[in-house]
Amino acid sequence: KDTKEDETKKNDTEQENSRQNETEAAVNKTTTEENKVSIVKVPLTIHYNPVEIIPLPANEKAIAKKRIQELDFMDKQKKLREEARNALEGFVYRVQDFLYDDTVQIVATEDEIEKFREKLSETSDWLYDEGEQADTQVYNTKLRELQSIEKPIQYRFKEYNERSKNIDRLTSAIKLVRDFVASIHSQPEEDRYHTKEELQSVLLTANTVEEWMNEQIEAQKKQNETQDPIITTAKVLEKKKLLDDEFVKLLAKKKPKNKKESPPKNKTDEESKEEEKPSDEHNHDEL
Repeated sequence: KDTKEDETKKNDTEQENSRQNETEAAVNKTTTEENKVSIVKVPLTIHYNPVEIIPLPANEKAIAKKRIQELDFMDKQKKLREEARNALEGFVYRVQDFLYDDTVQIVATEDEIEKFREKLSETSDWLYDEGEQADTQVYNTKLRELQSIEKPIQYRFKEYNERSKNIDRLTSAIKLVRDFVASIHSQPEEDRYHTKEELQSVLLTANTVEEWMNEQIEAQKKQNETQDPIITTAKVLEKKKLLDDEFVKLLAKKKPKNKKESPPKNKTDEESKEEEKPSDEHNHDEL
C-alpha cells in the first residue's frame, strides 16, 4: 500500500514539474517575441515651394525707415546723457580727492579750497536728487562751471611740480653748448671748421638764456605760490628751443673735405717736339 502511494506521489510531482517547465517556456517565448523590434522603411517625398519676400509698399517703407531713425536718435541721446552724467560724477569724485593733495595746499588758499569743496559737495547732492532726471545740457553746464574753478588751481599745481625739471632741462642745454665750444677750442687751429663768429654767437645765446633763467628764479622766490607762477613750462621751452636751434646748426655743419694736390700734367706731343727742335739744330751746326 505504501508503495502504491509513493508511486502516485512521484507521478504527481513529475506531472507538476512538467507543467511548470511548459509554462516557463511559454513565458520566455512571449518575452523574446515582445523584445524583438521590427524595422519598417517608409519612403518619404519632400516638396519644396520657394516663397518670395513681398516688398513693402513705398508709404509703409517710409514709415518704417522714419521709425528706425527715431529709435537711433533716441538711443544716441540716451548715450550722450549717460556719458555727460558719468563725466560730471567722475569729475566730482576726482577733484574731491585732488584737493587733499599736499601740493594743492601750497598753491591754493584755504578759502579757495573750502569754497571749491562746498561746490563739489553741492553738485554731488544734486546728482542723486534733482539731477537724476536732468538732461545732457544741464550736466555739461555744471561740468564746465566746476572745470573753470579747478583750472587755475590745476595750472599752478602742474607748474609747481614741473619747475625744478624745467630749470634742470635749461641748465643742461646751456652746459651742453659750453662744453661743445670748449671742445672745439681744445682742438688744433687747423682742425677746426666752425668760425669764431659762429661759436661766439651760440655762447652769447647761452649766456643770455642763463641770465634770463636766473632773473626768473629770483622773481619766483618773491612770488606767492598761490599766485600765477613766474617760471612757466611754456617760457622755459621757448628759451630752450631758441638755444637748441642755434646749437643744432653747429652740430649739423659738416667738416670740409681736404683738397687733394692735382697731379702734374703730362707733356703734350707738341711740347715734346718743341724740346727736340734745338737738339736737331745743334746737330746740323756740327755737320
